[in-house]
Amino acid sequence: MATAVSTSQICRNFIKGQWVESSSSRTSERRNPANLDEIVGCAPLSTREETRDAIAAARAAFPAWRDTPAPVRARVLAKAAPLMEQQKDEIARLMTREEGRR
Repeated sequence: MATAVSTSQICRNFIKGQWVESSSSRTSERRNPANLDEIVGCAPLSTREETRDAIAAARAAFPAWRDTPAPVRARVLAKAAPLMEQQKDEIARLMTREEGRR
């Protein structure tokens, strides 16, 4: 039996380093991959404008990342990966809480 999702579990978009609430009221369910019955949240089905804004932000950010020398990018990722692994439970809780603030 599927579990109902409260509106506090609806995700936001992450654009330009900020969590941004979608103006769309449409969502897509996010299910627990371990059992597929449990709904763990909902992702917004963002509007075209929001999608275009996200794409524009990604395009604008890409040149700086692209121009960063590969060894520097590798160091950033090498530092981030173990930190995220060590804190995965806390990251999951924070993301769920942040998503719920919408």
